[in-house]
Amino acid sequence: MADVKNKKFHVLDLFHKKSPLKERTQLNKFVGYLISRMRVFVRGQPLTKKDDEIKAPYVNIVGQHTNYDYVIYVMKWLEIIEPQNIKKSKYEWDNWTQAEVNHFRVEYASLILFDEMNRLRDRAIQESEAIRLSKPSAALLSPYCELRSEDIDSE
Repeated sequence: MADVKNKKFHVLDLFHKKSPLKERTQLNKFVGYLISRMRVFVRGQPLTKKDDEIKAPYVNIVGQHTNYDYVIYVMKWLEIIEPQNIKKSKYEWDNWTQAEVNHFRVEYASLILFDEMNRLRDRAIQESEAIRLSKPSAALLSPYCELRSEDIDSE
């Protein structure tokens, strides 16, 4: 994460509390360097006066318990992280409970499903002459109807 106001660069890693390898540290510094160069490219100030002074400290944030909730953790951290609180170590607390993660999942699912972009997409599909799906017959909708891939004629 780049804090461009305070010209700092932080690493938010859900799995590691410090850089696991020297190569990872170098990669994190290189990402900070790229962000610094991008700022100069758009006529801004670099993150530091000397590129070799770029540090990539790890922020102690809540990690995840499972491998399937990764996106939920990332989305929640992107929503709540504030650079001024990193210095205060405000983000050092216990892991979120599974109930909290489930709540976040429902919260984000509803935001995604009912977003304006989805309504615009649905309207475009309905108004499009190019996209017309035939309605399935009553026989195909029957719970007694079973189709397998070999039942479908590929020609």
